[in-house]
Parts: sequence; C-alpha cells; structure tokens
Amino acid sequence: MAEGILPTTNEISVLKFLEDGDQEVTQNSDGFFIRRLPAQLLREMNVVDTPGTNVILDRQQRLTEEYVPRADLVLFVMSADRPFTESEVTFLKYIRQWGKKVIFLVNKVSWPSYDPQDCLATCMTHTAHSIFLPP
Repeated sequence: MAEGILPTTNEISVLKFLEDGDQEVTQNSDGFFIRRLPAQLLREMNVVDTPGTNVILDRQQRLTEEYVPRADLVLFVMSADRPFTESEVTFLKYIRQWGKKVIFLVNKVSWPSYDPQDCLATCMTHTAHSIFLPP
C-alpha cells in the first residue's frame, strides 16, 4: 500500500489474509479494494484502511464516516505535530455516538521536532477523555 508524508488513501481497502503468494488486489461490488496479504495477524482479523479525516475531498470523509458503524474497533491515527485538529475532534464525536472502542495511534513521534518531554501525551489524554468520558 502507498505511504507518504501526505495522506495516500483515497478508497477503502480491506486487508485480508493470503495463504500463498505475495499480494492480491481486487475490487468488490461496493467499490472497496480487497487486499490479500501474507501477514499472520490477518489470519485472526481483517483490517480496514479508510481515507480518514483531514481529507481534501468530501467524498473521502463520507466513505470513512459511513464505514465506522461496521467497525468493531477504530484505530485512530493522528499526527504528533498536529494532534486533535478540529475535523478530528468532530469525527471522534461521531465515533462516540456509535459507541465504538477507539485506540489512538500517534505517528511522527520519531521526527526530530518531536520532544517527548512536552505535554503531548498529557494533552492528548485530556482531550480524549473530554470527548469520550462524561464530565
């Protein structure tokens, strides 16, 4: 799958286990890409990659929002240099209304500009609590 400093996901991709081979990609009738990979983790679960939030096209945001009700768990990836943007907070409130479990993943923490001594973890914890836990 493509990766880069800017978002690279334009469509929904469902990652599934592939017993033999390198990788297979097909597109189903819903328009989702089915990517079969020889990753052992995928024996136990499917992982769905969506365009996320902070996207350029409204269509990408809608794809993500429409998929959330189907998810058992949401892995929410955010950037250490800009955690909890306005659109992310709005989206997390949307996730909350569906009662989904959320695990936060923070990328860019290995960048030279990231200082682990700053309040990032504390600030992120406080913001997440204010969204998901009642006052």
